[in-house]
Amino acid sequence: MKIFKNDKEKTEFVTSFSDPFDQSCVERITFQIRKAWPTKKNEYTATVWFKKNNTSGNHDLETKDFPSLVKAVESFIKSLA
Repeated sequence: MKIFKNDKEKTEFVTSFSDPFDQSCVERITFQIRKAWPTKKNEYTATVWFKKNNTSGNHDLETKDFPSLVKAVESFIKSLA
């Protein structure tokens, strides 16, 4: 079974998908603070969303408190190419 009609079509398909984990591709960052059930303790999570061409992705972070979460997100973004 042939998926692509020719090499040009295959190349165009493959090159439209790229590594989205790049500082310039950060689309949005969400922070969430919620009470965990049944412990009633606060949980601090963040998600960094990426999009590049036809490829998208996200990275989740979790810490013990909000200041640490902000610091972790900042460090993660600075570590990207």
